[in-house]
Amino acid sequence: GKSAFQVTCLELLEDGYHKSFTELFNLNEQEKRDREVAGKDSGYYYDPRVSDSDEKLDQLKTFLKDAEDAKRINDMGRVYDAYLNLAQYFEETQDLWLSDRFYQLCLDSSKDLRAGERQKEGDANANIGLALEAREKFSEAAKHFERYFELASRANPPWYTMSGDNHVKIAAEHLSRVYVSLAEEAFEKAKERSIQYLKKSLEKAKKVSAQAEGLAFFRLGNIYQKTDDHQKAIEHHQAYLERSRHTQDNKGTAAACEALSIAYESLKMWEKAEQYLEMLEKVAEQNDDKLVVGRAIGRLGQLKNMLGKFEKSVALLDRSYSMHTFERLRDEHHAVPATARTQYGMGKGNAQLDSMTASILAITTQPGATAVDYAAVETIKELIRWKDSRILGEYTYPDAADTDDADRDATTAATVNDGGGAEEGKEGGQNSCESNGDSHRNLSEAVVPGSETDATGNNGSSAEVH
Repeated sequence: GKSAFQVTCLELLEDGYHKSFTELFNLNEQEKRDREVAGKDSGYYYDPRVSDSDEKLDQLKTFLKDAEDAKRINDMGRVYDAYLNLAQYFEETQDLWLSDRFYQLCLDSSKDLRAGERQKEGDANANIGLALEAREKFSEAAKHFERYFELASRANPPWYTMSGDNHVKIAAEHLSRVYVSLAEEAFEKAKERSIQYLKKSLEKAKKVSAQAEGLAFFRLGNIYQKTDDHQKAIEHHQAYLERSRHTQDNKGTAAACEALSIAYESLKMWEKAEQYLEMLEKVAEQNDDKLVVGRAIGRLGQLKNMLGKFEKSVALLDRSYSMHTFERLRDEHHAVPATARTQYGMGKGNAQLDSMTASILAITTQPGATAVDYAAVETIKELIRWKDSRILGEYTYPDAADTDDADRDATTAATVNDGGGAEEGKEGGQNSCESNGDSHRNLSEAVVPGSETDATGNNGSSAEVH
């Protein structure tokens, strides 16, 4: 007997729907070609064919006939609606090649609509843009979103969705999001182009909401920090902080404070960095975000240690170590209790440095001190200078011209492994405040841990099909 596909084709021809028959026949041939190209190693090759599904054939027959009837009386709005029904149906069944085809037919038919129906052209561009974005074809998606934004901006009266949302705002949100994706694509090879995309994202975010604008400022601040333009990073993070406070977004406020502290550390403006770390601790306490509190007081303790405020440093690092141990805090980069323990040990050592140094120097003032004693003191002084360099900067080896690399490596290896904390120090990183940019390593990480906002700063919700 005849297959369901053959029966459907015959019915269309018998009823006089020659264009519908042609469209259905061509779609079937396209599916055959695509399967052959994919090959037998592809899962697509073995997927059920559209022509084998009675339900899908029925949907195609019904709405292709409706579109052909509407074309005969030049009712292009009804043509658009028929194709839109098919596009949405095949999007639900995950036959995306078919949904793409009918979204494109929606766009083609929308260009012949009357002036009062031009919103459908905007919707068609939005739908195609969303489909392209889902396939990570961001440049092509941006073109359709730009057209959607242009049409919505010119609309008089303004276009609104059934739920009351303005189409200009929706188009701006789509554009802001896709420009972030383009910026991430461009970052490694073309940082300046990446910055330009984020500037475009910011311009569109201003038409969405204060929170979206703030996140866009934050992304720009992150990329300026990554490209070592710390002053611009501060300007943009400050703008994010202002908008987060205005919208009472405590998680955003915390993220801005942390980013500002990192930027000021990069400029070696320690007092400003200290100020924003203290703000971060306070806001994180209000948010009951123990992980961020632990990170804030740990970094604050390291900073005070570097500035020679040893008693305060030890108190903070002790608290950080206790929190990480008893709360069992972890972040995405480290098993942090080991790091906290190492930092606490270093802080305690520095706090006892003055008394230890005085004791060492007293050796040479004792009656009967020998040349060996003096040599031992000089060796210990050199060791202290080297350990200071781990915090304060570069270390210059004595008599560098007379010391070969092997001797330097041996000296370093012998010295690092003191106090039993070297392995933990390697795991947790050096005791430099400037190395604490881990939580902002991606240019679009827009919210402190615990927020529901995803890596691109978007809320993870895909826009509805119009």
